[in-house]
Amino acid sequence: MAPPPPLRTEPTPQQDLAITLEAMFLRHDRTLSDEATADAFRLTLDTVLLMLDGSRAEQLVGEEEYRHLAGMIHGMRGAPDAL
Repeated sequence: MAPPPPLRTEPTPQQDLAITLEAMFLRHDRTLSDEATADAFRLTLDTVLLMLDGSRAEQLVGEEEYRHLAGMIHGMRGAPDAL
């Protein structure tokens, strides 16, 4: 029988991002663990993605840059669930 995998003690990059974003919210007396705040956060990121989609459609942002930026935004969108 194989031994169990070691416990992970270091946060994942997604958890690091969530911790950083949560700290920013806490400085403003908010928390991403509050569902209403998390919903507003996600809605805001959805509007940023909409603007980014428009920039791509107008060819102001290239495909590679779009994928990179959209990926970062999607990572941020998962922050409330990573806390």
